[in-house]
Amino acid sequence: MGTEAEEGSRIMDAATDLVDLLRLAHEAAHRIKQNVHGENFEKADAISWELHEIRQETEKLNQRLTDYVRMIES
Repeated sequence: MGTEAEEGSRIMDAATDLVDLLRLAHEAAHRIKQNVHGENFEKADAISWELHEIRQETEKLNQRLTDYVRMIES
């Protein structure tokens, strides 16, 4: 186990990674959606929407984690 600062850094690094990965996935789904039609479009659109929702929840989690890290480091 590390110090509180090390723990906070690991938490925030993981949260940042999650935000970045979801952003990339959402952008990729959106690009696919722009280039396909029919059933493929519908599936890409559904995935894009779901990723959008997950990204919003991840942003909320990121804020909560930021607050948590501030608390453990104080």
